Amino acid sequence: MFNSEQELFDHVALALLKQNERCAVGTTKDPSSLTHCLYRHNDLKCAVGHCIRDEDYESDMEGHPVKDVIDIFDIDYLLPYVNILIALQIVHDMDPIDQWRPCLQELADEFNLNFLVV
Repeated sequence: MFNSEQELFDHVALALLKQNERCAVGTTKDPSSLTHCLYRHNDLKCAVGHCIRDEDYESDMEGHPVKDVIDIFDIDYLLPYVNILIALQIVHDMDPIDQWRPCLQELADEFNLNFLVV
């Protein structure tokens, strides 16, 4: 599905910045009202959720860490990218939405990726 870490990063960064909303139960732009993030909920996706093909997604994935989702649900095409997926998931789940762009820039620097596409 992805040919490189850069391609995956570009896909997720653009999707998250466009979505501009956390994918979580109780989703609002106010992080204090959220209970926990989800891979997919209604029309929203988290960082990892944007990388799971529609035909591979199962609601049973919710609540499992990224590594377990890859192993349990046989999402082998994400295995080479598990470290950056975990880092992207932290941005989505933990960082304030208005700080996603600078956080993604820092992440790009950390993984020696280009941030120009975003």
